[in-house]
Amino acid sequence: MLLITRRSGQSIRIGEDIVITIRTVRGKQVQVAIEAPLDIIVVRTELPPKEIAGGAEEPAHDR
Repeated sequence: MLLITRRSGQSIRIGEDIVITIRTVRGKQVQVAIEAPLDIIVVRTELPPKEIAGGAEEPAHDR
């Protein structure tokens, strides 16, 4: 596992197509923006596997 410290407004690039940006930090909450191709499925790990596999017919992206 790689641990990187970032501040609000700073980003991390994964490969050529994925950018993770820290939007805001408020106490214990962090707002993260993820830019990824539409064919990459991005889900929260706390969702049960059933919801991940069958819940979305197409990747959910707010673009």
